[in-house]
Amino acid sequence: MQSYAVHFMGQSDLGFTSSLADPDVWLRPAIKCCGFTYYEYIFLYVDNLLVISEHPNIVMKAINDQYRMKEGSIMKPELYLGAQIKEFPAPGSTRACWSISTEKYLKGAYHNVKIDLGKINKRLPNNVPTPLSSGYRLELDVSVPLDDNYVHWYQKLIGIVRWAIELRRIDIHLSVALLAQCLVEPRVGHLDQVFHIFAYLKSHIRSKIVLDAPKPIIDENQFLPADWTEFYPDASEPIPLNAPETRGNDVIISCFIDADHAGNQVMQHSHTGVIIFCNQVPIMWFSK
Repeated sequence: MQSYAVHFMGQSDLGFTSSLADPDVWLRPAIKCCGFTYYEYIFLYVDNLLVISEHPNIVMKAINDQYRMKEGSIMKPELYLGAQIKEFPAPGSTRACWSISTEKYLKGAYHNVKIDLGKINKRLPNNVPTPLSSGYRLELDVSVPLDDNYVHWYQKLIGIVRWAIELRRIDIHLSVALLAQCLVEPRVGHLDQVFHIFAYLKSHIRSKIVLDAPKPIIDENQFLPADWTEFYPDASEPIPLNAPETRGNDVIISCFIDADHAGNQVMQHSHTGVIIFCNQVPIMWFSK
């Protein structure tokens, strides 16, 4: 893909430059009609293009003039790797922003799980409020280990919900991360909890992430001042000398972290969760 991207953009005169952080992300300085300076972006993924610009159709037409694109394929984004992309009214405002939803993906997954459960005379419960059963601890589960066929099914289902997390269903990340520890030798109780996750997703299938641009309102007084110079006397922020010129609006990067310290009641292992926001949009998350 990288060589294709270099060939694609390198042979054009559009003025886009490949990002050093990701060779498939291309940027070009631009100015809006009001004089606001920003970057136009082109994102490449296999044979898909996503253009971020005040005038995306102009950029798409310039690309189409040099490379034949599939007829009828130039449009506002609707899908991203299985997630639905839609314009959405910003909360408390009349302006529009974008949202990401896994509703279509999860409906297909739920349909397949429903069929498979019907073969063994089971079905998912309704109105499930939490991803895991209340008070459930997988390390204390001493139910019967699954046979090979059910182990494969367990692993397949974990793969399905892990992709849902990639598509921004962050609310199930901890539960899936815990159950993923049992991929080698899962038990009947572990599989039941995977079904519980699907039941939860079924009850919250229309949940979405809204990509809302405004900065969050943060009360800095709630944070205690801390001096880390004793521990990190030589710490400094590394800024690349070849970083692009600053354009666009400034943003606030917020990081939230928590840990279930020694939460595993058998091995005394801890579980850590991290989520990073750009303004009010989650951009990175981690649970391990």
